[in-house]
Amino acid sequence: FAISQYKKGRIPIDWERSTRLAANVLKELIDRPYESGYYWNVNLPYVEPDAPDPEIIFCEPCTQPLPSEFRIEGDELYYCGNYAARKRDRGSDVDVCLSGQIAITYLKV
Repeated sequence: FAISQYKKGRIPIDWERSTRLAANVLKELIDRPYESGYYWNVNLPYVEPDAPDPEIIFCEPCTQPLPSEFRIEGDELYYCGNYAARKRDRGSDVDVCLSGQIAITYLKV
């Protein structure tokens, strides 16, 4: 399993909620069969504090490349792209997550 949390700008993440959502996803996935060399990839969305819990959506991975805009400051490299505005395939993991739902994809290592 791989679980990631989308961070919306500088808004703090509600880690208690994210932990609960991740636990619910793991309950959904734990008994599902999988093949050697594959894994379940989970993307948790940003969720407004008063919003209901997001749906779990099984989907395909996005085929659009991530914009690669970086800046260098001394010995450090910073990602400068606008992740939320990136191109995305309709119904893909990126689209599902940025639309506020939990995206689950089955990926080959």
